Amino acid sequence: MSNSTLKWIAIISMLVDHMGAVLFPQVIVFRAIGRLAFPIFAFLITEGFIHTQNINKYIMRLGVFALVSEIPFNLAFYGRWFYLGHQNIFVTLFLGLLAITLYEKYRVVDKQKADGYLFLMLFGAFIINSDYSIFGVLMIFVFYIFKKDFKKIVIWNVIIVLSMVLPNWAANAFILNPWLILQLGALVSLYIIHLYNGKKGKQIKYLFYMFYPVHLIFLYIASLNFFF
Repeated sequence: MSNSTLKWIAIISMLVDHMGAVLFPQVIVFRAIGRLAFPIFAFLITEGFIHTQNINKYIMRLGVFALVSEIPFNLAFYGRWFYLGHQNIFVTLFLGLLAITLYEKYRVVDKQKADGYLFLMLFGAFIINSDYSIFGVLMIFVFYIFKKDFKKIVIWNVIIVLSMVLPNWAANAFILNPWLILQLGALVSLYIIHLYNGKKGKQIKYLFYMFYPVHLIFLYIASLNFFF
């Protein structure tokens, strides 16, 4: 399975997820399918980090689209232009890429500084509540640090997903909630990632960057027609 195939799987599952969240919140299967998307995007960020010819441009590109996507994200999910309570997925990807870039830069010469930058990015994701928050940045870091040991990637992803699910489960008096159970579907994406053959495939470099804000705008418009 090529890099571009992984991107298509992640993009389609993300679209289905967002359609469920914005237009069909009662159809939980849409959200279940959407659980596949983020782990694949997290993996692709580490692949981009490894193979990019210009890491600064890569970081800048994610940062720019994090800003561009914020208003469409706010409109689609919160019906308003400005909302500080939750930030879009590009913010998480940006922080994750920045975390592994700085960690790689300093891990040999100054391990304490490397760890400090990692903590800063994790804390930043938590404070601003970017999509997937601290867990999203941590997942990107896991794919990076254990890139040659898939068993550890699986173990740590299980830990991360369970860390997302168990506190909410405990807060609801350990009542089995279908939504919490479906979050475990994110682990299915690990099998898909394991099929990756290391090849680029047909390049769709800017498709995701453009698709993300554009599809959110269309979903917002569709939600207005759908409900009114």
